Amino acid sequence: MRSRDKRVIDMINAGAYYSANQAGVYGKPNMDIAQMGVAGAASTDMMESELALQNGKINRQQYEEQIADTYRATAEAVIANYINMGIDVVKNFVEAKLPILIPILEPVVAAIKTYINPVVSKVVDGGRKTFNWIKDKLKKLL
Repeated sequence: MRSRDKRVIDMINAGAYYSANQAGVYGKPNMDIAQMGVAGAASTDMMESELALQNGKINRQQYEEQIADTYRATAEAVIANYINMGIDVVKNFVEAKLPILIPILEPVVAAIKTYINPVVSKVVDGGRKTFNWIKDKLKKLL
């Protein structure tokens, strides 16, 4: 759980992204508010890592690890958000066309949404490990 101070900064950053989006200078038109919240949280984490590096609280390697963690967490949140949006679209379509399935659909959707984040986390982590493995192999070749 993020601290209260971080959540406040996240909201300020998300508000800045929202204002920039409304002005047409950030993201696609009418960008999803959840994506702006994710961008706000990511920018807070990156800003804190940069300040810690500049103030000598962390070294370059720790900084790079924190930035990599921020990218991973951002990717997980964005991917899970898109999957949830897709599930909601399918659910709404099925509810509109086949209302008789609503009692069956609700627990299935709830169960799927419960397991999305852990699955996405494993996929993103696997992608990161694969990327790092390829990067290490390229370093050895060059």
